[in-house]
Amino acid sequence: AWQTLGLLAILTISCAIGQASFNLTTAVCFDPKNAAQINLFMEWSAFEESGADGFCLDNQGAGYAKDTTFISCGGCLKYVCTSRPCEDRDGSKFKMFWVLKSVDRSCCQDCAGSIIPPNKVFSTSKMENECTIFKHSICQTNTETSSGVIEVSYESTTCCSDTSGWILGNSSILEPSSCSLRICKPGKPSQWDRKYVSKGGCGCCEYNNMLIKPGELVQLPGGKVVKCCNGDLTEELGILDNSTTTTATTRTPTTTTKNPTITSTTTTTSTTTTIRTTTTTTTTTTTTTTTSTTTTTTTTTTTTTTTTTTTTTTAGTGSSG
Repeated sequence: AWQTLGLLAILTISCAIGQASFNLTTAVCFDPKNAAQINLFMEWSAFEESGADGFCLDNQGAGYAKDTTFISCGGCLKYVCTSRPCEDRDGSKFKMFWVLKSVDRSCCQDCAGSIIPPNKVFSTSKMENECTIFKHSICQTNTETSSGVIEVSYESTTCCSDTSGWILGNSSILEPSSCSLRICKPGKPSQWDRKYVSKGGCGCCEYNNMLIKPGELVQLPGGKVVKCCNGDLTEELGILDNSTTTTATTRTPTTTTKNPTITSTTTTTSTTTTIRTTTTTTTTTTTTTTTSTTTTTTTTTTTTTTTTTTTTTTAGTGSSG
């Protein structure tokens, strides 16, 4: 029985950009809408000597006191409202402005300085060759270190990927170790369909672009027969058309009227075994039994005895007077 299992054909490559440290000088949110929430080039005046009347504003007009934080770009960028002494012509004593304080470690930074929130696809590109391939860049958070790492994944609508590269759609690959066959099915994205020779099977053999189940016999060129065992064709069984003969003797007693005679009858059984092996092996055994029948003829001899009786007659002579 064949069993099908679908496997997505997505190749993922990890890149440790942004995992070790961040460049705050070039850091900017990858999404312009998030970057526009505050203006990093504006300053606001404070007139009191303590600067308590000073505020930093966001682009919605809301004010934030000194040392107040503003979180932007999906929780990645942390800004702080900061002040510096500045006696200006308008009589102000301080200038208030926003400063990027830090970047959350769960986020990523690409080579251009863009900051990407966790689990966010921030780049997609298309490559055309024998396969139509889409390249996706995503920021993932490492569960062990809680730091962000950029992963690049590739997927295709016409090909499937494995450790050897991209495989054209509708191609198939034999996997003897799992007794299965992988077939690349085009789609969005393409995916591997896995078909099993038998449920829960393992340790098959590969021969002549076919999967041989464990225990099956295979006829090699020249007539030799081998067996699939633990993924290898082993246990050579020899040449086909071997015959064996078995002889059995029975004794049958026969009795005459005078001299009893024991007659032996020998019955010979000839057994011929013929092996014809293909990928699936069928063994046919033909038994021919020959029975020899002995007929015994009994002859009875009868003896006749003849008895002869002799009678003697005596004659007497007399005188007359």
